Amino acid sequence: MRGARVRTDGVAFHEVGDVMATITVRFGLPVSDAATTWCTLASCLGTDDLVAAADGALWVEREHPVYNPHPRPLVERNELNGYAEHFGRRGRRALLAAAALSRVGAASPTETRLRLLILRAGLPEPELNVEMHDDRGRSLGWGDLVYRRPRVLVEYDGDQHRTDTTQYERDQTRIADLYDAGWSVIRVRKKGLFRDPAQTAEHIRRTLLTRGYAPPPPPPTDASRASLLA
Repeated sequence: MRGARVRTDGVAFHEVGDVMATITVRFGLPVSDAATTWCTLASCLGTDDLVAAADGALWVEREHPVYNPHPRPLVERNELNGYAEHFGRRGRRALLAAAALSRVGAASPTETRLRLLILRAGLPEPELNVEMHDDRGRSLGWGDLVYRRPRVLVEYDGDQHRTDTTQYERDQTRIADLYDAGWSVIRVRKKGLFRDPAQTAEHIRRTLLTRGYAPPPPPPTDASRASLLA
């Protein structure tokens, strides 16, 4: 019913006006389609949150997608871009910026934020959620943010990695295998992502440099252009 507000703990009501949306069913509930929902969020979310929401909608399940009753992705990349381009309400510019920064492969909002931290530091963009291998081609598991050639793995170390005993033991075995295969593993905690992002970016930069990463040369200044033309 128009004008009816949801009143329950943990739910905030936002009115976005008349927005045409395709209605779909998720977990037995009728809801607006993912692309429209994402567009309407532009009025109340910042850029990083919009990118994280887009990444979440673009996520593709790795395991048993055929048997998933709610298959992913929720929206295709070109559809998301098209909605952002033609959205006629407030927030269109933010949507276009977020769409350009969105990627397929981020499995959580913290992975998205860590990727954005890396990009804003001027570092090369890592691959997202790819399988890593040793010299013999043996699988070393899947990594969050991966630089294959220099063999550097960057991942967010959330609380679930410590509180879940099975997950913790699996992580320790995987990390030991990565070290044995010559990989460097950078595990970023909450403080490193939200309170000390510059320090985290510098740690990643130093690790890449020790692994042979050569940063691109700075753009030429007016003085250097003049000397080339002289």
